[in-house]
Amino acid sequence: MCVLIVVVPPIVSVPIAAVLSFAALLLVGPASTPVLGGAAFGYLAYDLLHYASHAGSLRGRVSRYLRQHHLTHHYRMPETRFGVSSPLWDRVFGTLR
Repeated sequence: MCVLIVVVPPIVSVPIAAVLSFAALLLVGPASTPVLGGAAFGYLAYDLLHYASHAGSLRGRVSRYLRQHHLTHHYRMPETRFGVSSPLWDRVFGTLR
């Protein structure tokens, strides 16, 4: 499987970022810049991990487990295992099956 898009395209992400920036400015004021920076970094880390799980470039026991966990979601049980970087929330919400 070839994954062509790693992140959300600018036509979608720029308007979303503008709305989130405005909301963050209203909610946390001057702290909105570091809050948004942290959110952007977290999203990019998640998206790159998602890409790596599909591209097969993850190495090590934990990484192989996370890859298998995520690929099970995509190819065997799409109604379960939504976690890409951790099965934590799958345990919390009962979607780990």
